[in-house]
Amino acid sequence: MLSRTDRVGLIAVVLLSAATHFTYLACSSDYYFPDSATYMAPAKMLSEGHGFGEDAETPETMRTPGYPLLLAAFDLVTLNPFPVVLTQHLLACLLAAALYLLALRETGNRRIAVVASIILALDTLTIHYANKVLTENLFTVVLFGIVLLALRLAPRPSAAGFVILGLLSGSLVMIRPVAIAYAAVLALFFAVAAPATHAPGPASRIKAIAAFLAAALLIPVGWGLRNQRETGVFTIASIAGTNMLLHRAAGVLAIADAGDFTNNLRRRQAQLEGPVRGAIRKAKGVDPDELPHAVVAQWYSRAAGPVILAHPGAYVLLAARGVACNLFETEWDALAVVSRVPPVLIKWAMRALTLTLFPAAIAGLIVLWRRNRNLATLIVLTCAYYLLISAGGESQARFRVPIVPFYALAAAAGFDRFVERRARLHHP
Repeated sequence: MLSRTDRVGLIAVVLLSAATHFTYLACSSDYYFPDSATYMAPAKMLSEGHGFGEDAETPETMRTPGYPLLLAAFDLVTLNPFPVVLTQHLLACLLAAALYLLALRETGNRRIAVVASIILALDTLTIHYANKVLTENLFTVVLFGIVLLALRLAPRPSAAGFVILGLLSGSLVMIRPVAIAYAAVLALFFAVAAPATHAPGPASRIKAIAAFLAAALLIPVGWGLRNQRETGVFTIASIAGTNMLLHRAAGVLAIADAGDFTNNLRRRQAQLEGPVRGAIRKAKGVDPDELPHAVVAQWYSRAAGPVILAHPGAYVLLAARGVACNLFETEWDALAVVSRVPPVLIKWAMRALTLTLFPAAIAGLIVLWRRNRNLATLIVLTCAYYLLISAGGESQARFRVPIVPFYALAAAAGFDRFVERRARLHHP
């Protein structure tokens, strides 16, 4: 039961989140991103009763069906995208409330709960991508729910609860395949989590983790078998194959080249892609564009492997660059286009805020480790996983969106520690 003060704080953070999100929504009518079309096309096929496909004859394997199902539910093809974007902003406001309640429950500190929710409510990336026909918002909300449930189950594991959590984890992969190995991260968390007093013994915990992993694999494996039936290639999302060649293999070559990385990447992509497409054309007797994407992606993935393995040092550099991009890029221009504030002020203010949050989050994780080890462990594992899994030539600030709630919670704990230390200095 929340106290009156806690209820006031909850209402305040929801109102702040609503103000930032709906102000942005009122100021921006740009709901699309280059990737939006790749979700809208299969959504159109679903809404017209053709199944999940690129068109009526070609099965879709590049994307997974989670987000297109949401779009189809809004019949985005015949209506404007406003209803789904509005829903995404509403979900973001609910997420701010959920973060407040999570922080309050796990830390018992109202100031941490308020500051974490304010950081999330003001986060430009969260606001901007809630305004786009993209997976980020839905993925973040479902991921937050999974983390919430994992924290509840960790001290007292139960097979039934872990099966439900596993199914949710498998469903998360159907929204964005980047979550493909997150179940393993959660299994590691459950293995090291501090148990409650009188919790079931190690044997029960091992059985619960096994049930979780089996349930987590069920939906992705089923989807991979569907793609194999349709194309002859077992794959969860065939975009992974093209990314391996065009962003990882090309990236390890580009990172070692002198000059601008983006220009180097484009040149290396063309250098690697041309011969692969030529080999496909020779082997199959048709243009690669006439083949299922899963088949082409398999060729791309096979060509990428030797390049990456031959340059392990460059791959480490590429991953380090990718983590830095994911963590520190700001996309300040997303705010500048809807604001009357001089762009240069927005640019430097957002850079300063982003750089300030990082040391605060590190300090906060140390605080949380001492006070609530399970919470700190899961935040570290979750943030590390999503920063690393998308650390390649394609890295961008957008990939930080799913971890912003957890990052905000850690930073809030760091700020709270700073306030406490200043108070002790002035009032020993």
